[in-house]
Amino acid sequence: MEFQIAGGSVPGSEHTKPGKPGWTNNQDAFHWRQTDNCLAAVVCDGCGSGAHSEVGAKISARLVVQFIAEAGERYVGQLLSQPEKEVGIDWERVKTLILSQIAVLASSMGESFSKTINDYFLFTLVGALITPWDVFLFSLGDGVFVLNGEIIQLGPFPNNAPSYLAYNLTGSSLTVDQPELLKIQVNRIILIDELESLILGCDGVLDLIALADKNLPHREEVVGSISQFWTDDHYFTNSDAVRRRLALIGKEGAEVVAGNKARVTNGLLADDTTLVVIRRDPDWKKEVRP
Repeated sequence: MEFQIAGGSVPGSEHTKPGKPGWTNNQDAFHWRQTDNCLAAVVCDGCGSGAHSEVGAKISARLVVQFIAEAGERYVGQLLSQPEKEVGIDWERVKTLILSQIAVLASSMGESFSKTINDYFLFTLVGALITPWDVFLFSLGDGVFVLNGEIIQLGPFPNNAPSYLAYNLTGSSLTVDQPELLKIQVNRIILIDELESLILGCDGVLDLIALADKNLPHREEVVGSISQFWTDDHYFTNSDAVRRRLALIGKEGAEVVAGNKARVTNGLLADDTTLVVIRRDPDWKKEVRP
C-alpha cells in the first residue's frame, strides 16, 4: 500500500492580528503515521476560547494517530487470521485510550482538572485510516473532508460550538442532550481501490475552498481550486509546499492611505487553516481482500 501524503498549517489573521498587538498561536495541528499495513492521519483544531488549546491539539494529534494506527493493525491482523469472520475497528476502545492518556496528562499538571482540560485539551478531529483494503473517514466536531473531489462538510454546530472529545472527561450539555456527538463518528467507509485523493481539513479549509476565484494578496494570480493540492506534484516533492501556499494566501501587507500613511491589510485566511492531503501513488497496485 503506497500513498503520497503532505500537509501544512498557518495561523489566520484573527490570530496574527495584522497591525495590532496581541498575536496568538496557531491552534491547529496535524500528524500522520505509516505502519507496516496502515496509514493514519488527523487534523486537530483547538478550541478558540481555550487559553492554550494549541498545546493539547499538538499533543493529542499524536495520541489520536498512535491509537488509530494500532487499531488499524489489529483490524488487518484479524482479517488475515480470521478471514471468515466479520471484523471491524473498535472505535469506542480507541476513544477510551485517547481519553485515558489526556486524563493522565491533565491530572499531572497540578491545577484544577476541569480548568486544565478547558485551557489545554479541547479540540476537534478530522481523520482517516487507510488499510490495505478499506478507508475509514472519522471525525469528532467540525471540519471538512474532500474525498475524490467531493466536499463533505462537518457541522456547523449551533452557536458555533462544536463538540470536543475531552467533554467526555469534564461533561457538557451534550453529555445529556446529544451524547452521540461525543463519540468518534465514522463518516464514510470506502474500498481502497475507490480512493484517488483525500483532503482532511479544519473548518478554515471551507473558507479556503470559497476563495478559489479570488486574487492572491498583492498578486494577479488567483488562489485556485482546492484540487491543486492533489493534482500538483510540487506539494508532494517539497515537504513545506503546502504551508508555503497557505502562507501566501494568508499573507498580510500594507497599503498607502490618505496623508501617505500606511495601513496594514489582512490576508485572505481569517481562521487558522490546516490540511493534510493524500493521493494514490501512480504505481500503487491494489491487493485482493482476504
